[in-house]
Amino acid sequence: MLRVQSVGADVFLSDSHYPDFMLQHKTYLQLQLYHAVVSYGIRGTEAAAREALGAGVNFLVTSQWWTSQLPYPESMAFVERYTRRYGDANSYYPGLAYETVRTLLAAIEAAGTLEAPDIRQALARMDRKDAIIPGRRVYFPKENGFQIDNPSVLVQNLPDGSARIIYPKDALTGEAVVPRPR
Repeated sequence: MLRVQSVGADVFLSDSHYPDFMLQHKTYLQLQLYHAVVSYGIRGTEAAAREALGAGVNFLVTSQWWTSQLPYPESMAFVERYTRRYGDANSYYPGLAYETVRTLLAAIEAAGTLEAPDIRQALARMDRKDAIIPGRRVYFPKENGFQIDNPSVLVQNLPDGSARIIYPKDALTGEAVVPRPR
């Protein structure tokens, strides 16, 4: 973090596991660093981070594959069902797990078998348009090496303890605060 301090950059991006995020951001705060945008990848919107770091997580930006705040009808219906049955859906894990299982089951059904090569081919041909993730679509373009090609959802923490979606445009729940206040 001392090296980060010496660089003079406008933006600080770090992709880290939760324990590393906590250590890095505590140090970031202790050193009183400032960047117009700060992101630790998917880290920073967790309730535990807010509880441990309080206002220190205000205006952090996270990049996620799914959030319970997505305004898509499919996502809102999933959140309602999940919350009714299991409780809190505020982590990105439930949505991703749900969409992953839906994708695999659709591929198995399309393949008509449990043979891995046939399932892989079904995935390669897949183009589901009822997904709960940003873009609302699951497909695997060959030019991306069969990597999903959906946008991430960017979420920014607010001082009142809430968070807003600042990207993609079809899911905005508020405008980004950039540069973040000192």
